[in-house]
Amino acid sequence: MHLPHKSPSNNFPSLVKQKWQKSKFFRYSINFIMTIGGTEILATVVFLSPQRASIFPTLVFALIPAMFLWWAITIFQNYDDKAESYSQNNTKYKEELDILIQVNHKLHSEIEEQATQFTNLIQETARTLEFYPPFRKLLEKEPGQKKLIGHFTTKSVRDALCIWNISRNDFLELAQEGIRDCKKCQLIHYGSLKELQQHPYLNELQEKQSIRIVILPEEHKDEITDDEKKSEFLKKIGRTPSYAIGEERFFEIAELTDTKKRIKLDDCAILDEQLLLLWQHDRRFATLCFRGEKVFEGILRAFQDLEQQLKGYPNPDTRYQFQPIDGLTNKTSLVE
Repeated sequence: MHLPHKSPSNNFPSLVKQKWQKSKFFRYSINFIMTIGGTEILATVVFLSPQRASIFPTLVFALIPAMFLWWAITIFQNYDDKAESYSQNNTKYKEELDILIQVNHKLHSEIEEQATQFTNLIQETARTLEFYPPFRKLLEKEPGQKKLIGHFTTKSVRDALCIWNISRNDFLELAQEGIRDCKKCQLIHYGSLKELQQHPYLNELQEKQSIRIVILPEEHKDEITDDEKKSEFLKKIGRTPSYAIGEERFFEIAELTDTKKRIKLDDCAILDEQLLLLWQHDRRFATLCFRGEKVFEGILRAFQDLEQQLKGYPNPDTRYQFQPIDGLTNKTSLVE
């Protein structure tokens, strides 16, 4: 399909119009030529008329009003130019004003957002200042745990000493930081032996003074006699000694029976007997506790009972004795 060819004659008016709009000299020249041409035509008509007069006076007489006419047309064109210029400027100013309005709206939104963030920062700072005295006291006693305390504070600044909706991996990363900087670590695993998650923190424990209590619920208490499950468990824990006890007996030793339904000890770590880091699987909830808290003291009580057993002073009631998880075959499950 071919487009129709436009002849030069069709383009001439548009070219003249463009030059007319862009060049004042061009317009003035055209006006002057038209004025002179009109004057000559008038003089020629006068000269050829029956009452023919002298050509020179006729030209001069005709040129004077022609010059006034040219001057009037020029003024009109200047006015038209200025009006067009003002119109263009107004359009330009309107566009710039629209841009400024948009920028102003954007800045207003950003200011509101910054104000909201600043308000939240003030509120969080107020909460953080509430944590300052106990954290300072703890850091004076246990400066080695500054990384754990700092990172836990960062994550828990919105809710005092706790983190909601935290994954197990995130919790174990916090635990790993604490284990890396502690000297003694006491751990709790609550659940089936196979539920112990493989994580780099287990390697950190190999260089520490560590011990683990495994709380076996009623439905998993027979795992203490399952050599296959114990073997897999021992591969994960390395050299960290672990001891199993039944769920009911543990809470009785820890004197936490009344809190059993409210608190799940899915994963716990006591660091240098000063900090308790606890994670509850079903609630995806992590807590950082200090000495004096009921749960902390209860768990510590259970470890003290285990230490007494290891020193040769076991509880006379075998139901409250911890059974070692090792490579030896256990013929009986936990005594209930």
